[in-house]
Amino acid sequence: MKVSMVNNFIKEKVSLKDKNSLRIESIARFYAEPRDVDELMEAIYFADKRGIKVLFLGGGSNILFPDSNLDALVVSFSQFRNFMLTYDGVITDAGVKLPFLLKKLSDKGFGGLEFTVGIPATIGGAVRMNLGSMGKEIFDFVQEIFVIEEGIFKRIKKEDIKYGYRKGYTKGIIISVYLKLERMDKIEIKRRIKKVLYKKRKVQPLNMPSAGCVFKNPKIGVSAGRLLDEAGLKGYTVGGAMFSTLHANFIVNKGNATSRDIKELINIGIERVYKKFRVILERELLYAEEILK
Repeated sequence: MKVSMVNNFIKEKVSLKDKNSLRIESIARFYAEPRDVDELMEAIYFADKRGIKVLFLGGGSNILFPDSNLDALVVSFSQFRNFMLTYDGVITDAGVKLPFLLKKLSDKGFGGLEFTVGIPATIGGAVRMNLGSMGKEIFDFVQEIFVIEEGIFKRIKKEDIKYGYRKGYTKGIIISVYLKLERMDKIEIKRRIKKVLYKKRKVQPLNMPSAGCVFKNPKIGVSAGRLLDEAGLKGYTVGGAMFSTLHANFIVNKGNATSRDIKELINIGIERVYKKFRVILERELLYAEEILK
């Protein structure tokens, strides 16, 4: 497929397959990788002038794109990748990938983010959804964020954000984040990373395309993964999509999964868990079409 350039950072008809962790093929009408705030605002103006909706993309690790074309401007933060260490943490651009940041911080003796190992998200995406794993979440470390709200650049303190379980800052566009971390021995940090990664590899399909946990854990003290497992869904397959045999709350792409396959699996999971336990599972995975409504 031929990709045409609209200007020096906006392209037309771009495949999103390598830009989402489920590896779903979808074509964005327009795709932009702005390098700074000026180009970001230019991209937003470009879409507004044409009456096109905008979808902001981080690491693509918690989103399901449609099989059809996506009639939107997809704005990637992949070029927002600078960070600056402080005496007690880091100020990082929204587009910095967690695996990269974790490596840099551990090399400098900053601990705390070990729980994020194996997660291909960006900082911006993590803060938007209040990413969590292994009993910790990113807002345990967020101190303040720098955002654009209705065209105005703002600095917002943690206490002024209404965050919660899998819900972070969603009002505006996250540009950068200040994380307060703990000074630790480098060897100890790397030992913790290895320990967390070992645990995850035993129970999570880290070597297959997925989007992490599909459902939020219900407020009944039992995890969504356990409910799905006890409903007999481990290994259940539709087309190229499957509930992981390691962790039933992960849907993996076996190689040729479509968005339709994954949505069907999700609906089956909701129906079977409700039928067996009378518990309604709430989806954590975001559908691109819903974001654009």
